[in-house]
Amino acid sequence: MPDHGRDLGADLFRLYTMAKTNLPDVAAEYGAAAGFVGGADAAAAFTRPAQFGGAQGPAYQPWLELRDTLRSFLADTDENLDETARALLLATDAYAGTDYAAKVEFERLKRESRVP
Repeated sequence: MPDHGRDLGADLFRLYTMAKTNLPDVAAEYGAAAGFVGGADAAAAFTRPAQFGGAQGPAYQPWLELRDTLRSFLADTDENLDETARALLLATDAYAGTDYAAKVEFERLKRESRVP
């Protein structure tokens, strides 16, 4: 006969691992990418000589808009993944609070793991 509390505890632990490790790791990659894209200063690449109008050429403004849009998408994804991780933690704690057997297994697995 299956031990549903033990099985649910293991499922909760997988969700906990996702929330504490997996999603934050992926979010950090998106955050780093947003920082990298946001820091891309191409002003020198778009500089043109005075005889051609000086300053930056007509492609510079669209480049800035593209860069800012990409940075925004990446930063939003970073934030969304962090919020999803927080929601998963709340869900695991709420469920563990309603099913004692699942909670016991969940807590045991947390103690025995290396997940922070």
